[in-house]
Amino acid sequence: MTYIFPEIFLGSSLLLLLIGGSILGSSPKYNYPIICFHSLTCLILIWVIFLMNADIDNSKIITNYFIVDTLSNNAKIIMSIGLLACLCIGKNKKIKIFEYYVLILLGFLGLCFLTISYDIISVYLSLELITLSFYILATFQRSSVFSTEAGLKYFLLGAISSALLLFGASFFIFI
Repeated sequence: MTYIFPEIFLGSSLLLLLIGGSILGSSPKYNYPIICFHSLTCLILIWVIFLMNADIDNSKIITNYFIVDTLSNNAKIIMSIGLLACLCIGKNKKIKIFEYYVLILLGFLGLCFLTISYDIISVYLSLELITLSFYILATFQRSSVFSTEAGLKYFLLGAISSALLLFGASFFIFI
């Protein structure tokens, strides 16, 4: 169970960030502390990088759905460093909604689960976790017609590709 501790920490900190954001982020009493959520998200990502640096001698199969090895840990470290760089670059966008950071971390959690997936069911569920958060991020600017159109196109393309993936997986399983 300690091998998926970075994912457990990321999920629990994601829930705490969501609860804290719903209490503090919508309060004019605290002057909408969005910069606090940006720095908390960066701090969570840095802590996840440190948690992934654990020594793994061999690959560990966890409940026939996940496998943790050095390749998956290195991929997660590279993804988290890239996401941290994107968050630092995008700091100047003045995003005033805390759900943006929650959705980014939710997509990153799906990517972490995708890198350690060992079964076709866990691959599908982690892909759905990634795409559901990215659907919302694609339509994040509510006033833009292009953002709404992009989100709708992405949703339709994702639904079709998800159906084709399940259809192909059913052939793969029963053969």
